[in-house]
Amino acid sequence: MNQRFLELPLTASSPGAVTVAAPASAADCPPGHYLLFVLNSQGVPSEARTVSIGNSACGAAVSVSTGLTPLGCSAVAEATAIGTNLNADYRWSIDGVYQPALDGRPTVSVNLDNCRPQVTFAVAATSVCGGGPVSNFGSVSGGPFTSSNGAICDCAPQE
Repeated sequence: MNQRFLELPLTASSPGAVTVAAPASAADCPPGHYLLFVLNSQGVPSEARTVSIGNSACGAAVSVSTGLTPLGCSAVAEATAIGTNLNADYRWSIDGVYQPALDGRPTVSVNLDNCRPQVTFAVAATSVCGGGPVSNFGSVSGGPFTSSNGAICDCAPQE
């Protein structure tokens, strides 16, 4: 369905064997299966080998750590992206809606109250070694929120 030619750097690793480095950018080599050929000095290709390029060749992973700080009739829900082999280009969604104003922040927060007693955070980040983004999510629930005398606080939606 699709063809492309990429000339990759290679080094002889032992007699009759070579080591080939995959492209550094996922734009040059999106995840998928490829046929790998080695050309001799006359340009004659070897028998093809099938290789698989995954989403994260260097084991990139991201997780979301969440917390809740109660404040009487409300609370602050917080999420922090924690991961390995990630660029700092975090992209956050809150309750399924992408939030471009939060791009690049490793920690984000949302105010909760009895009108909005829970939130779901989702984060995506790219790997330092290319490939598709890695993502994960976490949810925080609070409430019902009560005042200092124990009464359940009113739900007064913000307009």
